[in-house]
Amino acid sequence: MPENCNPKDCPVSARVEALKEEFNTYRANSSSTHRQMFERIGALEQNRAAINEKLDSMDEKLDELTATAKDLAGKPAKRWEALVSCIISALVGAFLFWLASGMPGVGE
Repeated sequence: MPENCNPKDCPVSARVEALKEEFNTYRANSSSTHRQMFERIGALEQNRAAINEKLDSMDEKLDELTATAKDLAGKPAKRWEALVSCIISALVGAFLFWLASGMPGVGE
């Protein structure tokens, strides 16, 4: 605005005043807008923390399920090993009983 321009007559003066009013309106609304943005960001951070907690608990449950599945998969093998061990023990016991009874059936 030129220095010799009267604020009441100057054509730029009206535009400057309009810009001042617009700026003041923006400033008045920006605090609530910023507050709303920060509240939304805070809510998102809380939601993310909750999701992370759920994911951590899901990881723990998945580890437990994996361990259970491995145990269940190993049970048939353990049963088979127990059965084989019983059969071998019975055969060894029968052989020792045969020896202790004087080996009947040999050299008669």
